Amino acid sequence: EQPILKEALKEPVAFLGGVVAGLLRLDLNEEPLKGWVSKTVEASGLNVSGDGEDEEEEAPKQIQIE
Repeated sequence: EQPILKEALKEPVAFLGGVVAGLLRLDLNEEPLKGWVSKTVEASGLNVSGDGEDEEEEAPKQIQIE
């Protein structure tokens, strides 16, 4: 299976809500969507602030060779 399908199947309501919000070009930082997103993230037990840090650590580091 593809990774995006695995993630979508874990939280189908949140995934479909995000798709609908994207299609309607809704701003996720405005109420009532902001509240719904916050509640959905809390209920799923995700750590929003930690997600970007993991990707940064896994990225290749640049080095200079003289």
